[in-house]
Amino acid sequence: MNYLWNEFKENPNRVLQNKHGDQDWITKRAKEDITWFPDQWIRSYKWEMIGLKDTKLLNKDGKKFFRTPATVEKGNKVAVFHGSPNPMECADEWVQRNWK
Repeated sequence: MNYLWNEFKENPNRVLQNKHGDQDWITKRAKEDITWFPDQWIRSYKWEMIGLKDTKLLNKDGKKFFRTPATVEKGNKVAVFHGSPNPMECADEWVQRNWK
């Protein structure tokens, strides 16, 4: 999708105007050329697998965890970590078993 780079390079200010970042523009501009994963494959660790946004606790090693363990539904293939905790900061046993 070289056209994305060419358009961006021509006028980056116009591209990013009214957008939160380049990813928003790419998603909108290339929507016909993107093959999306099925929704059930991808889940937010904090919001969909845990269901809690800001109730992080710290264990004795300073790693973050939630009161509720992650729920992995059939068909989930990707856990998205955005913000804190990152996988390497997480004390959740499921994350530690699967983060390699």
